[in-house]
Amino acid sequence: MCTVVFKSREENRQWAYFSQPGPMTPVKRLALNLGAPGDRRDASGGLWLGYPRPAGSLVLPLQIGVTLYPGGGYFNHDAARLKVEDAANPWLYCSGVRGLRQCTIPLLDPADGRARYTVRLAFAELDDDAAGKRVIDIKLQGKIVAEKIDVCQQAGGRNKPLVKEFQGLDADRELTIEFVPAAANPAPDQLPSLQGIEVVREQVLTLGFAVPSFLLSNAQPEQAGEVVIANHKEGDFAGTLRVEAPPGFAVTPAETQVHIPSGQRITLALKAVLGDKAAPGKHRVTVKLLRADGTVESDQQAELEHLGDLRRVVLQAVEDTHASQSSPGTNHGESKGLNVDGGDAKMGDHHHSIAYLKFRIAVDGKPRSATLRLYNRDNPSNDSGQVRLVTEPWSESGVTYQARPKLGDIVGKIGPVAENQVIEIPLQLALEAGQELSLALDPTSCDGLGYLSREAGKPPELVVEYVK
Repeated sequence: MCTVVFKSREENRQWAYFSQPGPMTPVKRLALNLGAPGDRRDASGGLWLGYPRPAGSLVLPLQIGVTLYPGGGYFNHDAARLKVEDAANPWLYCSGVRGLRQCTIPLLDPADGRARYTVRLAFAELDDDAAGKRVIDIKLQGKIVAEKIDVCQQAGGRNKPLVKEFQGLDADRELTIEFVPAAANPAPDQLPSLQGIEVVREQVLTLGFAVPSFLLSNAQPEQAGEVVIANHKEGDFAGTLRVEAPPGFAVTPAETQVHIPSGQRITLALKAVLGDKAAPGKHRVTVKLLRADGTVESDQQAELEHLGDLRRVVLQAVEDTHASQSSPGTNHGESKGLNVDGGDAKMGDHHHSIAYLKFRIAVDGKPRSATLRLYNRDNPSNDSGQVRLVTEPWSESGVTYQARPKLGDIVGKIGPVAENQVIEIPLQLALEAGQELSLALDPTSCDGLGYLSREAGKPPELVVEYVK
């Protein structure tokens, strides 16, 4: 015989999912509880967002770039059973991510200006009592800010919190956090482990200032554009917008008085016009934002390109997919990524992946040149491969690694690619209007990466210049 007794517990876990419409930038304060089962407020009322975010239209979306070391992943322990000592918010340290290599957090849009931030990183060693195993360097914005951080040793043992604070970090777009283990090839118990990230804005340094680009031709001799100015500083701004056009062109108005209250954003219209002696090619328009005393608040160069008799059209891929040897019979036609990888340990092994793209050359003239435009995800590559023609018919829904079309001539080299980069590759080929063009992204190294596909909302594009 046995007796089972259930005893009530007073703890209120307080997990929820936070929802709010509107843009996520500029950031005043952002706090992430990595691996958490939901969102929660801390003892002082500050909101911590669980990450990764769940799906759903009512959940606040947040996209950050995360790359992990091999063997890394998110974890979550029950805060009612895992006791973290000396913590005002013990639940914060019960979940996290192991093996974090890099985390990129968007803080500002291009038209938001530049700001200075404080960053706090929350750690706790939950796995090992021994100091000296999980030792890391911390890099922020590409610079080492702390060396040989041993969380177990500095916190005073297992299940104890450690917060590292870094002030005075400047950003105009993103915050990049990197962890470098002391071990060259870290074992699972040597991988970096992080529970929370808090980013707090100290000061706005500059006004946001975004200028347009102009594309003119003999067939399109004028084009409108917009200058966007945002004032996130504490006081109002009064000054002058001054525009200086290159010889042979006019950009109007040349000068505009502006007044921007604190917390407001304004849009100013400009128009670029060809002159009689405008030379084809790429030119620069100087756009200055001057303070009331005449000093420069911001100085930008807007691009103005004159095509002459040429015309330009941007064509999106009508089909795209990839084939991977790791799943030889699987079709990836609905994937949001286009994986390109020579292999894991050597070229052609089980990680070998090729991407396929298809375009229809819908132009009303004779094509003169073509440039392939790709949108990289958050994985960089030092050697991302080459562009080749595809010599056999294929369909997005029918390609697998076992049934992949053959590759033909090389028509472009991709080379090194940075994370989140937009890549443009000039293609060496002859095109005809109405032609269907099939291309492959063929890897040339084991330094793989993934491009965005049509399903991700950023399809590959073909920029075609032609004469009518």
